[in-house]
Amino acid sequence: MESVVAEGTGKNAQVQGYRVGGKTGTSEDGVDTNKYVTSFLGVAPISDPEVVILVTLYNPTGEGGHQQGVSL
Repeated sequence: MESVVAEGTGKNAQVQGYRVGGKTGTSEDGVDTNKYVTSFLGVAPISDPEVVILVTLYNPTGEGGHQQGVSL
């Protein structure tokens, strides 16, 4: 989970001075709707988590759409 934030699609969740872990996810909102649900689950500090955050976006739009954590 730490590599997702340090090197992967969750880079936007980096916090200076903290070891943060996370997991991004994308799913389709139904069949042939062309809509998506994206999510990010973050935990910090990764060695002994005290904070857990779940962000869910339904049908995100904008730069990057629903891909690669850009919409988060």
